[in-house]
Amino acid sequence: YDNARTRLNALPADGFVKIRGYMRTMIDSNNRQIKEGAIAAEELKQSSVLMLEIGVVIAFLVAIMLGVMITRMITRPLAVAVASAQRIAGGDLTQPIVSDRGD
Repeated sequence: YDNARTRLNALPADGFVKIRGYMRTMIDSNNRQIKEGAIAAEELKQSSVLMLEIGVVIAFLVAIMLGVMITRMITRPLAVAVASAQRIAGGDLTQPIVSDRGD
């Protein structure tokens, strides 16, 4: 142990200063890269959340439009059938029952 200490103390101090400087440079570089990575991750998170919100809004609007279309596809033929049935119930037996639907 004493021999190692003697050899260590015999080494020039400027070598240790250089090594410490290199290590400080590496540590600073690592810290900078960590900060840049955190910033990039936060930006990615924000853009992902925005895209998800836009997707939800678009899906909601498409669902509403499809609901309205399907409702109209069902109610319009029913309205025609009800109108014909009301005319027949009112005594107009000349009312033809027209059905151009294939379902």
